[in-house]
Amino acid sequence: MMRKGDKIRVGILFVTCVAVYIGVLARLFWVQVMRQDFFEALATQQYQVGVIGSNPRGGIFDRYGQQLVLNKEVPSAFILPHSALDRDELLNFLHRYYPAVLERVLNHPERYFFWLERRLTSERHEWLKEQKISGIQFANESVRHYAFQELAHVVGFTDIDNHGIAGLELALDKQLAGEASKYRVAKDARAKRYYFDKKIEKEGVAGNAVRITIDHKLQFLLYQDLARAIEHFKAIQGAVIVLDPFTGEILSMVSYPSFDANNTNGIDLSVTKNVAVTECFELGSVMKMFSALAGLEEGVVDYNEEFDCEGKVTNIKGLRVENWKTLGVMPFYEAVKNSSNVAVAKVGLRLGSKLYDHLVRVGFGRKTQLNFPGERAGFINPPNKWSRFSVMVMTFGYEATVTLMQSARALSVIANGGYYVEPYLVQDGRQKPDFANSKPLYSQKSIDEITSILELVGARYPIPGFKLKGKTGTARMVVDGHYSTTKHVYTFAGFVVKDGYRRVVVTCIREPEKAHMWAAEVVGPLAQKVAERLAIHDFNKGVLPHG
Repeated sequence: MMRKGDKIRVGILFVTCVAVYIGVLARLFWVQVMRQDFFEALATQQYQVGVIGSNPRGGIFDRYGQQLVLNKEVPSAFILPHSALDRDELLNFLHRYYPAVLERVLNHPERYFFWLERRLTSERHEWLKEQKISGIQFANESVRHYAFQELAHVVGFTDIDNHGIAGLELALDKQLAGEASKYRVAKDARAKRYYFDKKIEKEGVAGNAVRITIDHKLQFLLYQDLARAIEHFKAIQGAVIVLDPFTGEILSMVSYPSFDANNTNGIDLSVTKNVAVTECFELGSVMKMFSALAGLEEGVVDYNEEFDCEGKVTNIKGLRVENWKTLGVMPFYEAVKNSSNVAVAKVGLRLGSKLYDHLVRVGFGRKTQLNFPGERAGFINPPNKWSRFSVMVMTFGYEATVTLMQSARALSVIANGGYYVEPYLVQDGRQKPDFANSKPLYSQKSIDEITSILELVGARYPIPGFKLKGKTGTARMVVDGHYSTTKHVYTFAGFVVKDGYRRVVVTCIREPEKAHMWAAEVVGPLAQKVAERLAIHDFNKGVLPHG
């Protein structure tokens, strides 16, 4: 029989147990119900990390469907300092091999995720895995791979986060990138493995593919021709443009020297500029074809009019004007063919401010509609800022800076019979310009006459079965605000002809090592080679002439 004292002790024990039990229940209720959100958030911080996963960027293809840019998966390493089993081991490793990462970790103790090293080579990936450091994890990232170096200036490249920063990658970044997805990266109990949770917080949108007008095989061939010419003359740089004057499609846009878009760490960004649209210079004698076209259209000069070119050097209204060689009296078409500065200067005086109107009419002084990064508008000196000599020097290429692409656009007006077209790079389903229901900028008579003159010049560069019609130009480079006597840019602008087939060809070579050469010996042969290569390529591919 239980004594009274024992009953009291049992009662106290019972009450104590009940009280503890109620306390535990109350605590569980507080933790699991009242503070549920707090502890879920804490667990999430400890075991999960939010990740923004970029979708693969859209592909870039040439006009025939050749893929120019590939997406590939490469491993990257990251760390989660708060989840490392041995934090001291991780920090010591960072101190030894990644001091910059360690500094970020120590300066941002609230952060749970840090990139350690991105876009690992297979060697670096294996080395990091061999270290077996707790807290170092790996994830695959989608990166761009550029298959053709000769297209680097056109396609451009992305940064380490796959954002476009040059060329079409930049110009079409939004279209190519799409929208990122948001995931949760969760770890297992031992922090050994990470995986994407099946729950996607935000569904991304895949990037759109882009097809461009470039023919990558033609681009490769012309790149080789340009490279040989630049290296032969030991020049600074050069470029080639091939344009369909009936549609505005850019079939090739080559710059040399090029760069490796797959390895741009530490690269000088000036090397990545596409000189065909970002560099402005004076055209020299190439401008004479547009000055002559303006004179013929305005009726201030006749195709067969006799002109006195006044020998080697003369004075016109106080301006010393020099021909490249001694020239006498000859028909106007012969004077232009022989690139007489005196003849076109006299035409400029007859045109007055109308010369400016015609240069603007064919597109000089304003950007194209390419929307290409870094494109420049150039400058055509307006009449209200002219000196008394401006109208004369502008006729043979000075006081007017243009891009090579603007030159191709302006020449298209002559090549297609007088109609204005805009160059374009992206095939977006646009219709071919309707010349039949459009008003030409110039009369057929003026176009025929200037074309005839360009044919006389191009005859120096024969191509079997085709004709090359165009004009060469030599211009001094401006250095420290003054025209250099040793640095020149040489240009050829023309078009290849066979029946209804037309292709605009514009080339330039800047600053050959040897000074005092003529464009006829520098870019003339290059234009001839490009035109010959182009003609063979197009007809081997079965390209039909335009009717």
